Amino acid sequence: MLTYFFSRLAYPIRKSCFASALLTAAILLPGTAIGQSVASVLPATVTQRTETETPQINDAAHQGIKIHGHWTIKVRNADGSLASATEFENSLATDGATIITKILLGEVTRAFFAVRLSANNAGNSPCPANQPGLSVCGLFPSAATVFGCAIGACGLDLTTTKTATGFTLAGSVKAKADGQINTVETQLWFCVDPSVSPDACYAGTVTAATISASGSSFTGTNVPSPILVKANQTMDVSVAITFS
Repeated sequence: MLTYFFSRLAYPIRKSCFASALLTAAILLPGTAIGQSVASVLPATVTQRTETETPQINDAAHQGIKIHGHWTIKVRNADGSLASATEFENSLATDGATIITKILLGEVTRAFFAVRLSANNAGNSPCPANQPGLSVCGLFPSAATVFGCAIGACGLDLTTTKTATGFTLAGSVKAKADGQINTVETQLWFCVDPSVSPDACYAGTVTAATISASGSSFTGTNVPSPILVKANQTMDVSVAITFS
């Protein structure tokens, strides 16, 4: 039962596909109940442990679960040619750890992931808005159209693809002005009412009052060097999130 396996997360856990499978299932499959059979979410190569067995921990090899984020941002000209490509790493945000806990405990229902690209100040944003705090570039899945685009610019083609050790977010957004990107983050939007079904939460068929208005920061970082962008260029973004 998942109740047993989740209780083991309190112990230091060695790097394994076991931890990756559980976290990926919990985050990408919000309908998974805590009491659901482990066989339905673990790969066939993972051996299940009975409740009477004592986990064997190698003190020399074990360490806590880590979440990695590898970013690739490609800036393309209007004709599709590549203007620049930047790769870097990020780490789990404090809010990210909190929302994972809430999902595992069934306190919220996951809606969708989003990506936020920001400049060091509103005047440098390639996605300006009338309000400084909204001068950001956002990437969302098409389901987010129900909430409209209240920020500088929105790309509505963000996809989430499961991988062997996590998942990958990929999408694009077009710049409205010359500017630069200094800070990036992934966000996890969720319905605060856990009774809302995952399908309804993702589709946005619930009222705005039952969904986190801005999403919870999941991972993020400052870009090593500013990414320069010109008006009408497109930013292709890929974020590979892995668990180890």
